[in-house]
Amino acid sequence: NRRMRAYGENIQKLTSEKETLNAKIRIHDELGKLLLSTRKSLSEDLTPEAKRELLSAWKIDLLAMGSARSEKVTDTYSGLYSAAKSVGVTLKITGRKPEEKQLKKVVVTAAIECITNAVKHAKGNAVTVTLTEMGSFLEIAVTNNGEPPKSPIKEGGGFSSLRQLVEREGGVMKIQSRPSFLLQITLPKGESV
Repeated sequence: NRRMRAYGENIQKLTSEKETLNAKIRIHDELGKLLLSTRKSLSEDLTPEAKRELLSAWKIDLLAMGSARSEKVTDTYSGLYSAAKSVGVTLKITGRKPEEKQLKKVVVTAAIECITNAVKHAKGNAVTVTLTEMGSFLEIAVTNNGEPPKSPIKEGGGFSSLRQLVEREGGVMKIQSRPSFLLQITLPKGESV
């Protein structure tokens, strides 16, 4: 039993380290693209709209870097609200916010991913997270006020990492593209599996 518990703890630690590494790699790639884009843009005369888009792209990447760099900031709801505000997004969370570490991590990670995507892809400025307790499960529904996806959403690094986190906690994740974006996560409220 002791060996199995130690093994489980090691797996959880290694999985967490792998998620952090994947996030850093993703941010590194995004930042590289952004630097190239910025360099090209600065060699041209920018319209006010192009300047706003460039500034928005930098804000999004800084939000992503902050979430990967400091779990303390993103592990709190106040940190989540300030991160949303820093990129010009109004965040509304309805329902009882879980304080249990793993549930909180999923809620915060899902919100950050949806805030980033709302600004980057949907051109939205408001994200709503609805938390509903259904017996021994917590349902998380995330929507935004941006443009609906033009095609079904393909999971990239952010949503794939979120799905791994959700499934590791024994949950289920669904993404709806039509008629508007909806991320739906159902998690057991007990200890992680």
